[in-house]
Amino acid sequence: MTDGKPTIGVIRSQAFYDISKKICSLGVEMTFFGVGEDYNEELLNGMLQACGRGVLEHIVSPEKIPEVMVRYAEKTANIAGRSARLRIEKMPVDHLEIVSDLPVKTGQRDVVVEIGDVAVGEKKVVYGKLIIAPRGVKGRYKIATFHLETDAGREGVREFSVEFTDDMEEVQFRSKPEIAWEAMGLEALKRGDIDALRQTLRHVGDEQLKRTLRQVVEAAEKGDRKTLRSLTTKTLRGTVG
Repeated sequence: MTDGKPTIGVIRSQAFYDISKKICSLGVEMTFFGVGEDYNEELLNGMLQACGRGVLEHIVSPEKIPEVMVRYAEKTANIAGRSARLRIEKMPVDHLEIVSDLPVKTGQRDVVVEIGDVAVGEKKVVYGKLIIAPRGVKGRYKIATFHLETDAGREGVREFSVEFTDDMEEVQFRSKPEIAWEAMGLEALKRGDIDALRQTLRHVGDEQLKRTLRQVVEAAEKGDRKTLRSLTTKTLRGTVG
């Protein structure tokens, strides 16, 4: 937690980045708190990026500190799953790209997304793009298998299949474009493209995500970089709401 720049003891930014990286390499998920309007945003964001997991929390004023601390303490005390990860098995001909800003390990046949600890009632969202190669024959094909795992073992398995057809009415009936718009909104957020984010907002189906993205746009329009950075990191790390 900081409300300014380091002026005593270790003051080099890189030293803080190295410490953050070392701590997080042990599997720790860190939360970085910045208080008020004068804290070193670049330092905290650099530590967050070096960590590779966790979020940046912007606390508008010192009076809000107890409220935020209670919220995070309750989350820590009510963990539903530790070190949660999403393992996705896919066909080699298809391409999977994770849009969310979470640690990802990519193998030849599977992709593992490190989600981190999940509290009771907490919603974690992972967005990605799966580019499916054409199949030579019409019919139903299994495209991917999703495994949700924690330190306690496997929590759930879900298969994803696609029906290849030349019936356009069937394709339009079964499609869910709002999900694609949500992924495109996340991509725009990741690029920092506020204009593109405005264009996607009205198409986003998830109300929590839409509300958060609207707050991002408002912060950008006001020039409130600290709120913008905090909302961006939390959203891209899958913490919505």
